[in-house]
Amino acid sequence: MLDVLQKQRLIHLLKKTEQKRRKEKNSNEAKLGAPITFDKEAEITVKTAAWTDERNQFLDKPAKKVLLVTYDVKKTFLTKIIQ
Repeated sequence: MLDVLQKQRLIHLLKKTEQKRRKEKNSNEAKLGAPITFDKEAEITVKTAAWTDERNQFLDKPAKKVLLVTYDVKKTFLTKIIQ
């Protein structure tokens, strides 16, 4: 039989687990290699993301940090039209 303190700890643990599950479900974060679908019309898959020292030579304002992202884009709305 659980005592009062054990019950409180169990309830606290269950609440924390539920909060974490909700946060993960509502997150806008994506994982590398996992496709992201936009409005059922395009699918983007991020392959890599890394900080780089490369800069755009045509910008007037120098960038402090540059994130180089490599990705694939697939137009899914064309698949619907063809089918």
